[in-house]
Amino acid sequence: ECPVDRTFRDGGSHSSHQIGVSRDGKSTPYLVFTAPLLQDDGEVTHVIEMALDMTEHQDLEEQLSRANVMRLALVENSLDAIMVFDEKKRFLLVNRAAEKLLGHRRDELIGQRAWKGLLPDEAQSVLSGKRKRLLLLESALTTAHGENVPVRVAGVSLKLDDTFLGSAVSVQDLRELISLVRV
Repeated sequence: ECPVDRTFRDGGSHSSHQIGVSRDGKSTPYLVFTAPLLQDDGEVTHVIEMALDMTEHQDLEEQLSRANVMRLALVENSLDAIMVFDEKKRFLLVNRAAEKLLGHRRDELIGQRAWKGLLPDEAQSVLSGKRKRLLLLESALTTAHGENVPVRVAGVSLKLDDTFLGSAVSVQDLRELISLVRV
């Protein structure tokens, strides 16, 4: 519905998304705002309309969506277990490799706090934001079923300006590599 018509009818300010044609003849998305000009008796005599070209905003949204699809594909198809935690050490993201390593489906993990021993003690400093980065070439984690698994761990604290948002951890299961070395 046209926001100008609505403003004339009810005397209120309105907004809507519209598609129009720009000066160069291209179909263009606009965010349209309207406001009434009232006479002393409250009658709407004119309507002011402001249209904001949303092309750049729409292009940025599409770029962000494409980047997000690629990021999710990389994370989900990684051979390493990838886990992202919030500032309270709750699981936010768990890929397929993490499900397999930990022995839990992601829907069982998302929102739950990381259990004691899940990651090596040295990793706690990254999970709490006290340390920026961590690399442990040989360590171990404990699955939810109590199995001790040899792993390589890389972690990073996630910050926006000075605000700690959480952490991301990549874990490589070393069991197969160790068994190959023993052969």
